[in-house]
Amino acid sequence: MAAAPETVNAVPARPEYGRFGLFYLGYYGYVGVISPFVSLFFAARGFNSVQIGVLMASFQFSRILGPYLWGWLSDMMHTRVRILRLTAVGALAAFLALPAVHSYGGLMAMMVAISLITSAMSPLGDALTISTLRRYGAFDHRYGRIRMFGSVGFIAAVLAGGALFQQFGMQAFPWVASVMLAILMAMVFGMRDAPKKDRACARRPRCRCCGGPMWRGFSPPPS
Repeated sequence: MAAAPETVNAVPARPEYGRFGLFYLGYYGYVGVISPFVSLFFAARGFNSVQIGVLMASFQFSRILGPYLWGWLSDMMHTRVRILRLTAVGALAAFLALPAVHSYGGLMAMMVAISLITSAMSPLGDALTISTLRRYGAFDHRYGRIRMFGSVGFIAAVLAGGALFQQFGMQAFPWVASVMLAILMAMVFGMRDAPKKDRACARRPRCRCCGGPMWRGFSPPPS
């Protein structure tokens, strides 16, 4: 009698880990432009110290609410990459419109919106990277190397941004930030959601008492 053929679960191909490194390079490159230079941009617009302080505080306020909102939306949609793509496009569009905003109220609304949009990128990018690396058993020896790209991007953006703004003035700030966001958007569109776990795990027998999976080698009592 011929033996029944074994069912072999297809193992997804390993992801290109360099894409995660490029994501961190692009995101922290953007942060390296925003974090040290945005207050100088506000000062170049003629705002006083109190107004600049309020604008900077608005960044942190929106970042308190943003990660919870985007995390909830990610759980509802069962995707991280699509949200990252949406926020990257939205942030780029907002920065391209920034030179046309001159009033203090309009600038505050624009900065709050940009901060709220970009607050999704770091937590969702981290969650996507970690879940993918753990899925392939590569977290311990690859996560640190991938995150190192973020440090390189931040340092390079700070040094290059200082030289550019010294040469062209702070009116170039929205355009430099837009270039960094365009690079980040290109990186995000090359990413994919982490593969789902094998369905065999979901079909494992469950305990009737607690609903948890039964240990291998044991089976539920006969009814």
